[in-house]
Amino acid sequence: MSFSTVNNDNVLLNNQPIMEAISKFVQGLIEAMLNEQFSVFINRQPYERKVQKVKLSRNGYRYRNYMFIWSKMLRIKIPRCREAAFSPGLKSGGKQMDKELERMLIQIWLEGGSYRDIQVLVKRIYGERFSIGTFSRIVRVADKYVKQFHQRKINHFYDSVYIDGLSISIKGFPRQYDEYLRKKKKNAVFLGVLGQRKEEKKIIREMIDFKISQVEDFENYRLLLESLKSRGLKFTIAVHDGEESISKALKWTYGKVPQQLCLVHKMRNILDCLIHKHYKEPLRREIWNVYSSPSLGKFISRKKSLIRKWRNIEPDAIRLFAKNEKRLLSKYYVEHIYHKHIGTNNPIERYFREIRRRSKVIGCFENIQSADSLLFLIVDYLNQRRGSSPFSIDLDFTH
Repeated sequence: MSFSTVNNDNVLLNNQPIMEAISKFVQGLIEAMLNEQFSVFINRQPYERKVQKVKLSRNGYRYRNYMFIWSKMLRIKIPRCREAAFSPGLKSGGKQMDKELERMLIQIWLEGGSYRDIQVLVKRIYGERFSIGTFSRIVRVADKYVKQFHQRKINHFYDSVYIDGLSISIKGFPRQYDEYLRKKKKNAVFLGVLGQRKEEKKIIREMIDFKISQVEDFENYRLLLESLKSRGLKFTIAVHDGEESISKALKWTYGKVPQQLCLVHKMRNILDCLIHKHYKEPLRREIWNVYSSPSLGKFISRKKSLIRKWRNIEPDAIRLFAKNEKRLLSKYYVEHIYHKHIGTNNPIERYFREIRRRSKVIGCFENIQSADSLLFLIVDYLNQRRGSSPFSIDLDFTH
C-alpha cells in the first residue's frame, strides 16, 4: 500500500474539521493547565474539602479570547478566585494574541503595510475581525522602551555621523511653525543623527537618536547633540547638508570637529543657477568628477580645469562652484577608506525615505507621544535591517 505525499500540508491546513479538532484539543489542554495552576494557587483540588478554615475558594470562571499564530481565536475558560486575584500565564482583557503573532503584525506594518491591509490579512487567515484599537494596543509595546532609547549609554565609536531633519505632521502639536513647513503642510520636524561604524569587515549604519521638535533650529539641534555627547557619542567627522543651525550646534557642542558638507546638495545649488538648461547633464557629470577626486591635489587641478572651460558659458553657476568652502574638503583630512561614504548626506536621506514611506500610512500622528513611539519602532526596525542589534528581545524583527 502506498500513500501520496503531494500537497499533504495543504490538505491538512485546508481541512476545516481537522483544524477545528486541533483547536478544540489545544483549548482543552490550555484550560486543563489553567485549572491545575489554579489548584496549586488555592492549595486544593476541585471539590476537595479541608478541616481547617479555607482561605481561598473558587468563584466560577471568566472567559477570554486568545489568538495564536497557528490557530483561529480560542475562547479560553479561566478560573476565578473569590478572595484574591488569580493571574494565569495568558493575558487578560479582551482579544489577545501570543507575542509571536503580535511581532509578526508589527513587522507587516513596519514593512509598509497599512492598518487596513493588516485587518484584511487577519480576517482572511483567522476569520476574526481585527480593530485598529487592538493594533494600537499592540504597538504600545514600544512605549516602555522609548525613554530608555533616548537615555541609553552610547558605547560605540562612529567613523562618521550624518545629521538632518525630516518634516512630519502631529495632530496635537502647536501650529507655530516656519514658512518651509507651512508650504509642505507639516507642523513638526524629526531631527535625526545617523552613525556609521565598522564591525570587522561589515559597515553598520544606525540611527543613534532622534528628537521631535517644532522647528529645525540651532536650539533643538544643540539639545540633541548635547544629550548624545553626555551619553558618550564620539565620532571622527560630521556630515550634513550645510544647514547653518547644524553647523553652529556642532561647533557649540563638539568644538572644532571636522564637518563635511553634502556635495550632492552643493551640486544641485550650482545647477539651479544655469542659464542654458541643456548644459545641465554634461556640467553635472564634470562637477561630480571633481567632487569624487581621490585626493586633494586632484580635486584642485580638476576644479581649475572645469572653471577655465565653463566660466564664460555659465558664469553664475561657475561663480558659485568656484567659491571656496573648507567644509567641502574635510573628507580629505580623514582616512581614504571613508571618502566614498562621507561625501554626501545620502545615508540619512535613504533612512528618511524609508521612514516617510512607513509613516505615510499613518498620515498624521495623534500626539507627540504617539509619534515618538511609532517613529522609535520604525527606527529600530531600520537599524536591524542595516546590521544593528535589536534594542530589546521583544523588538527582534529581523535577526
